[in-house]
Amino acid sequence: MDGHEVVRLMTEKPPAHCILKIESFSVFQDASIYKCNEASFKSIAFGTGGYTWVLSVFPKGNKQEHVDDHLSVYVTLVDKLAPDAREKRFHYLKNTWGVSKFLPISTFNDPENGFLVDDYCVFGAEVFVLKNQAKISTMSIPEEDCVRSYTWRIKNFTLTTAPTNLYSPLDSSSGLNYGNKLYVEYFLKLKNQREGENHQKLCYQWFSASENRCGSSAFLSINDLLYSSKGYLVSNTLIVEVCVEKMFLLKD
Repeated sequence: MDGHEVVRLMTEKPPAHCILKIESFSVFQDASIYKCNEASFKSIAFGTGGYTWVLSVFPKGNKQEHVDDHLSVYVTLVDKLAPDAREKRFHYLKNTWGVSKFLPISTFNDPENGFLVDDYCVFGAEVFVLKNQAKISTMSIPEEDCVRSYTWRIKNFTLTTAPTNLYSPLDSSSGLNYGNKLYVEYFLKLKNQREGENHQKLCYQWFSASENRCGSSAFLSINDLLYSSKGYLVSNTLIVEVCVEKMFLLKD
């Protein structure tokens, strides 16, 4: 763990998960087994968060991290994780994390600081396992080669006395799962069957499983629709077109 990732704080509460008490610290430190560069004091395995851990203390620093003037302290995950496990930080290739420069050895050895008193010291650890409950969403653009234009020829159109309403519903079988959303920006067009311009409106909305219809409640007045020179209604037939401009899919 890099230094900028370490948060140091003072607390009067003892560690909740592991306490390693070392009596006659100097004697243990001078034992042959601890004189090698790789040596560390290790606690008995302890369990928390559904996993098993071990606390390790390098009294002369972790030489593999090129540290010789600080105590190095680590927590190691004992359990074997599957290669596809996704625990934060700890995984099957990296099962040890800690602080290579935990405390200067000179500071630790000075009894005035209270860490090593009468050749006795105490180390501890608290491990909090955060379950990965984050909701991950991905916003993407659907395939570019999908159909972006749809045309309907409506024959024997029935007239009403209200302005013409035009909506574009999302097919319930489109596979949009609950919680997912589809943003669509498109033009609703009433084709001019003569030589005039088409009548169109830009529509946009986030579609979902519960909100699957979008359009215009006052797309075109009846008077404009019936006015023959407009060219929208010819031989009692309408031609409606939907042209999709943009689509964004938001999904789990």
